[in-house]
Amino acid sequence: MTSIRMQAPAGGEGTVTGLSQPIATDGRGQALVSSREDVAALAKMGWTQVPSPISSALAAPAAIAVGDSPFTYENSGTTEEDVVIAGGTVSSVAFLRGVGSVTLPIAGMFTLSPGDSIEVTYSGVPTITVVAR
Repeated sequence: MTSIRMQAPAGGEGTVTGLSQPIATDGRGQALVSSREDVAALAKMGWTQVPSPISSALAAPAAIAVGDSPFTYENSGTTEEDVVIAGGTVSSVAFLRGVGSVTLPIAGMFTLSPGDSIEVTYSGVPTITVVAR
C-alpha cells in the first residue's frame, strides 16, 4: 500500500498509539500512514484523508549529484520514487528502512517508499536517476 496522508482532528495532534506502529503528526497535524487498518482506525477517531495533488504530467527523470562513496540517497518526498543505478564501478547496493537493510543487485531500478534509502558503494561513480511515480 502506498502511504496515505491523514489529517488529525482539532486537538488530535501528537503521537497516536494502539496502531500497527505509533505515528506522530507533523507541524500541520498530519501524518503518513502505510496500513489500511491504521487508516480505518484513524478515520474512526475523526481523522480525514488529505487528498493527493493531481498532476497532469509526471516529473521528468532527474539525475542525482552522487557524493562520496558510500553514497546514500533517501526518498524524502511523500510518494514512491524509482531509483535507477547504472554504469560506474559499483561494489554494493543496499536498501535501507529503519534499522534494517537488504543487499540488492549492483545495477537496476529500485522503488523507494517515502523515508526509504538506498546506499551505493563504488570506486567509479555510477549514474543515479530518480523517477517520480
